[in-house]
Amino acid sequence: MVRAELLQAAGNAYRGIGEYQEAARLVGESVALRKERATEDPAGYARALLALALLRRDQGNFEGAAEIG
Repeated sequence: MVRAELLQAAGNAYRGIGEYQEAARLVGESVALRKERATEDPAGYARALLALALLRRDQGNFEGAAEIG
């Protein structure tokens, strides 16, 4: 699932420079793609969820980060 990996990597890069809105869009799309194939690649889905949790943490949304899963 190359597209999901690229979206997640780009989202993580945007998160790293504090561009949270763009990061959320990209990571969200990655999570959606990964969710469709979660049974085929559960580790990939878990990595996408972790990226989303880290993004929410960095945004100060600790409750939202804890609710992922």
